[in-house]
Amino acid sequence: LPCERPKRKVTNICYAGGGQLIVVAIADLYAILVYDVATGQLMHRFEGYHRHEVYVMSCHPQLDWLVLTAGYDGSLALWDLARGRAVYSKPTFLNSCSPSIQLPLA
Repeated sequence: LPCERPKRKVTNICYAGGGQLIVVAIADLYAILVYDVATGQLMHRFEGYHRHEVYVMSCHPQLDWLVLTAGYDGSLALWDLARGRAVYSKPTFLNSCSPSIQLPLA
């Protein structure tokens, strides 16, 4: 019998880096994967920030190397794809299903 790979559920995608990168949220891994569109090469794998599925992903309209993600656990992260790391993250902080998020804008 052939070995079957587990099927992954993609919850969000967006193009970043001027369309050169595709950012993918994988539900069961609670991970954000960044691929080079031209080569298919995995550029970054971000794990350990979200503890549940990512339900929001948004690429910045002008600074296209920045991506914001939010998870069902209430966690929030701002990713710098040029540096390959989170530049801001807010861990799980919600005790209910109605999120209330305040970002420091200083």
